[in-house]
Amino acid sequence: MVDEIIDGETFDIVESEDKEIEPISLPKRLDVDGAVEIYRAQREFVSKIMQPERDYGTVPGTNKPSLWKPGAEKFHRFYGFQVEVKISNKIEKWDTPIALDSFPLFSYTYECIVKDRNGNLIATAEGNCNSYESKYQWRWTNIPPSRYNREHLETRPGREIEFKFAIEKKETTGAYGKPIEYWEGWEEDISHGEATPIKRKTRSGKNLDAYERDATTYRVPNEDIYSQVNTIMKMAQKRAYVGGILLASNASEYFTQDLEDQTEIEEEPDIISFVPDKDVASRKLRRHVAKLTGLSLEEAGLFIRWALRESKMRYTLDKWAEVITMLEKRIEDKDHETARTDAVPSEDTA
Repeated sequence: MVDEIIDGETFDIVESEDKEIEPISLPKRLDVDGAVEIYRAQREFVSKIMQPERDYGTVPGTNKPSLWKPGAEKFHRFYGFQVEVKISNKIEKWDTPIALDSFPLFSYTYECIVKDRNGNLIATAEGNCNSYESKYQWRWTNIPPSRYNREHLETRPGREIEFKFAIEKKETTGAYGKPIEYWEGWEEDISHGEATPIKRKTRSGKNLDAYERDATTYRVPNEDIYSQVNTIMKMAQKRAYVGGILLASNASEYFTQDLEDQTEIEEEPDIISFVPDKDVASRKLRRHVAKLTGLSLEEAGLFIRWALRESKMRYTLDKWAEVITMLEKRIEDKDHETARTDAVPSEDTA
């Protein structure tokens, strides 16, 4: 592991443990034959050493794989680069209130300086991450804080489920507490036939009475932003590092900057007719399920594992259409809610 000192902090660059990576020896003077040899060595390195879904991956909607940090670390070692990652700009607005019209700004810009093993400058790149990016600034919830006027909030349609016993208990405090108006709304919808009675499994496997209804989901400011400041900082470091290594290694023929942490890309609607190669299948499947269910990518992965186990199916590319059909049927039957109870199954139950 190489520890790069960044403004008093340590940025861990974990070099690949692959023993087959031998640093390339660059000639002092580069002629045509030398350039051909380096090009050949790099192509061989990418094809034999770089691993899909570990070192790089393809974001749906893009035509070139994105280089990930583990892959950048392999290039780092392969070329014997000297790398320095340091902060170049920092904005921290801790006192800004969290509201619809104001939000704390945490913005970090890092510069990655890449030199060859002799200390000659090869490339520099900057990476920024800030709290105004959508995934940090906003959250979606069925019950927005009372201080927000719901008429002023962005909305999207959704569904929600509550156990019958929870509606009857009407807890307003504690981990499962919600406003009394919420529980009264459930009772009203049940009496008017607007809530559908269903069976829902608990994590212990019991089938309990529950109700499901249409719901409006509201976009509200992220109240937990202060606990994500370090994540934002580390993301800026990573973007600078990957960008610097990509430039220094001249690997843009093969990869682009890591797009997944920066871009939301819509899934193709006709996923069942698109059979991906093994490099992108798992990611594409998780995104498809996440889009249909509203789950996070991690939760979608757990649901897929659960559904495959329950259906006694083995996931292979030649079963792609069958797997998609099975998952969409389970989603239609609300099995993704059965699988998660209050969340999704944990790693030891999925």
